[in-house]
Amino acid sequence: MVLGAALAILPLGVASSARAGTASAGREVFAFFTAGGSDYMLQSADYSTLTTVAFIGVDALADGTLETSRDGVVTTQWAAWTSDWMNEVITKAHAGGCKVVLTVKRFAWSAADRALTTELLSSADARANLAVEIADAVIARGVDGVNLDFEPIPTAVKDDFVTFVRLLRQELDERQAGLFLTFDATAHIANYRIAELTAEGAADAVFVMGYPFKSSGSKKTGANSPLDGVKYGLPETVDAYLARTSADKVILGLPYYGYEWSTETKLLHSSTRPIGPTYGYPNSRPIGSAISSPTICTAVGNACPARIARDMRSSASGICFSNARIRRFRWRARRNQGTIASRKAPRQEKISGRASSRGTRKPIEARTTVLATSCATVRVVPEVLT
Repeated sequence: MVLGAALAILPLGVASSARAGTASAGREVFAFFTAGGSDYMLQSADYSTLTTVAFIGVDALADGTLETSRDGVVTTQWAAWTSDWMNEVITKAHAGGCKVVLTVKRFAWSAADRALTTELLSSADARANLAVEIADAVIARGVDGVNLDFEPIPTAVKDDFVTFVRLLRQELDERQAGLFLTFDATAHIANYRIAELTAEGAADAVFVMGYPFKSSGSKKTGANSPLDGVKYGLPETVDAYLARTSADKVILGLPYYGYEWSTETKLLHSSTRPIGPTYGYPNSRPIGSAISSPTICTAVGNACPARIARDMRSSASGICFSNARIRRFRWRARRNQGTIASRKAPRQEKISGRASSRGTRKPIEARTTVLATSCATVRVVPEVLT
């Protein structure tokens, strides 16, 4: 899960399970928040719009325990999960008809972490213990379920992950009926056995991470979450998941952050510069603080699900990031059309996501990056499904 900024998502179908709960309009608006998001969650979050908020999160250890402390000191994540301000978030969310779930993380992007994930999932005892600890944490907190952020799944334990999800489902059901169980999966399905993971007796839904198709280490600039212009983008991702499960089991995640790179040229899809003292990876970075629209999160790492959720209701909503230090462009999403327009601006431009501007039309792939400018359109689901 990349947390360059808060993440908001839309479903591909109307949830049929009773556990989907509060989405009376047949829509799930699911957002993540971190330990640093307390002020927003308490003061600004619109729980009448959101249907689920997930606290991300607490790590799962190889022995099947949740990491509540490290070297004898309570972790920041566990302290936040058990805090007084979390009590208030839960109360506010429930009052607005919004579910609260705990995200349990287990990353395997490095060789060392893959070994730990394999150790956890390959052990029947560790799987059973983790299912019990997660169920205990959910019931003790009085929340509505759990989100599993296990990414990626090592090949050797792809079947074991299915076994674990089914075991967790059973453990949750034994404690309380109707608890919401979801798991996160990468855009490229890889080792996620989606059909089995979303079958009866397993997870209620999969949260599809429709990002990042580009990263700070990419050789060329491009869309973080492309609608077109690539062989495998969001439409292909959706098709791949719908080939394995039903639409009511799929939640499409969209990023509210972009990347800025140092580039070799000023052209679209330019090559990025190699590593140097002030440019190139790892100095390329995700950016979220450049967003200035009042309906979009303005602080990297802080949760702003309600503003995002409101923005997602509009069929023409979109966001753009601009970096005035290199070159300034204005990007405007054209309503319900597969093009956007751009023009060079003489001064730094603020963000706009609705009205189209005059200028040369570019194909939809231009919603990617021109130097440091990234654009992502949030109204993906209806365009893909219709």
